[in-house]
Amino acid sequence: MNSIKWSLMICDFWLSSYEDMAKLLKDALGREYKVEELRLIGEGIWNISRIFNIREGFKREDDTLPPKMFYEPLRGGKTDGKTVDLNQFKESLTEYYKLRGWNEETGKPKEETLI
Repeated sequence: MNSIKWSLMICDFWLSSYEDMAKLLKDALGREYKVEELRLIGEGIWNISRIFNIREGFKREDDTLPPKMFYEPLRGGKTDGKTVDLNQFKESLTEYYKLRGWNEETGKPKEETLI
């Protein structure tokens, strides 16, 4: 959803649903957009952004958190004293890549995902 918002150059907090964005686009452009169409457009934007980053040298190792998150305990709130488990983070990243339709090792969108 944020890919669409950023493309429209609107505040992240202004519109909170695909339905709101579809209405805005209809009012602005006079064309109706279905929610599923906007989801696919947003996914395409995200995948193309990913390909651009990979072309510029971005790798799986760059999809991470600041190193201190893995060894410095957090302070305050419900997560006080906890750190992010590095192995669990790597497993979650692999799962994210799978869900996105990206290569699990490189993070590059698969051809069928782009189609």
